[in-house]
Amino acid sequence: PEGDRGRGKDGGLIQVLSEDFQQLADRSQDAIYRLDIGSQTFSFFNKRFLELFSTQENGATRLTLKGSLMRIHPDEREPFKRERERSLEAGSTGGENEYRHVSPDGFVRWMHDKWTVIRDEVGQPVAVEGFIRDDTRRKQAEDELERSRRNALIGSYIVQERRFVYVNPEFCRITER
Repeated sequence: PEGDRGRGKDGGLIQVLSEDFQQLADRSQDAIYRLDIGSQTFSFFNKRFLELFSTQENGATRLTLKGSLMRIHPDEREPFKRERERSLEAGSTGGENEYRHVSPDGFVRWMHDKWTVIRDEVGQPVAVEGFIRDDTRRKQAEDELERSRRNALIGSYIVQERRFVYVNPEFCRITER
């Protein structure tokens, strides 16, 4: 009956919705995942997550927590793990972290990982669900803007509430006389 469809009694409908959701997730440019805390396995992931965080072993594609952590630049790996652990503490609902992702060919991307902690009825963390966005272009634009500010041939400054909040080196050189 039509009224039963929304209650999950129709296994066929649930299967169609699951397939539709997987297709939607796979079309996303963001990496999407669900990490089961008890088993330390990814119970859900989209194609983008698999592309970024899987490893190749003996010609087979593998997706493990350890392998995915190895894709995080060594300088950001421990801070990422500490932030993830903090988010599992009582009262926390999630977290976020920015890190460099290193692909097997050495290409480095800047990633922004934002997650939610899923808890059981007594408040224990059971899963982490997250979205990872590739922020490489934004980071490159910020770096380029900062380089242009530092290397500008003209003096530049920013004043807020009648106070200098930014001056570039050329402005300092011009005004130090």
